[in-house]
Amino acid sequence: MEREQKLRYYQIQAVEAVMESLRQSNHRTLLQLATGTGKTVILAQLVESIQESHRNAKILILTSRTVIKDQIACILQQRDIIFSTKNIYDASVVLNTYNNVRSTLRKFSDISRFQYIICTDSEEAIDEELGIYFGNAFLIGFTADREIKKGWLKDATCIFRYTIEAAVRDGLKMPTLTPNTHGVAVEGFCERLLSQFKGKVEWKQKSNDFGDFLFHAEDETLLVECKSYRNRQIPIQTLELAVAQMQQFIHSDRTFKGLLIVFCE
Repeated sequence: MEREQKLRYYQIQAVEAVMESLRQSNHRTLLQLATGTGKTVILAQLVESIQESHRNAKILILTSRTVIKDQIACILQQRDIIFSTKNIYDASVVLNTYNNVRSTLRKFSDISRFQYIICTDSEEAIDEELGIYFGNAFLIGFTADREIKKGWLKDATCIFRYTIEAAVRDGLKMPTLTPNTHGVAVEGFCERLLSQFKGKVEWKQKSNDFGDFLFHAEDETLLVECKSYRNRQIPIQTLELAVAQMQQFIHSDRTFKGLLIVFCE
């Protein structure tokens, strides 16, 4: 695999948000990203960005399970990031589990040398004895959708969120059977489809106005309405009603044309 793995737009935003938080000397930073949206890739890029801004940075990456540690190790190796899973004494980047690091306290008390602590499972960062050693460090935590109610990051500022709804809209996650996420998936697909053409998609604020978003082409603007039906066959009367609603709204506002996109199962 190539060392330079292209980050998605929200992953870039997450990294930039953390780096800005560090520049502002915020010692407790939290990121919330839905499961399966690439937190490990963000973590690896954070390590690189911190090393670029602070050449002698000492970074400790903590996780709750060995399987997650192995996943992170794989990504770090792919990006040629030098790290250690055993040498906690003088390595610049150390990757290990909470339990293993805690066990080293009996042998090595200078664990406070780490300036940056990255916690992949913020809800598991609750060991008070271990947390004392990181009182002056910058803590960067990741979580999926849980509220951090205790531990090292309970008072951390959540500086970035990428929800499951956003992932569904972007086509990265399959929608559940609930109408809300199904509709989000449909609208997201329409946006990505129209974005392939020369133009710009502008989402409308949720209100009583007709239409989901505007598509600004080179010489005209389209009002786009997405209709999603949970049936394989749609009665003609239903389609005629949708078209009539579109025509009625377009006639009342002649500044743009209308585009009706219909989905069915």
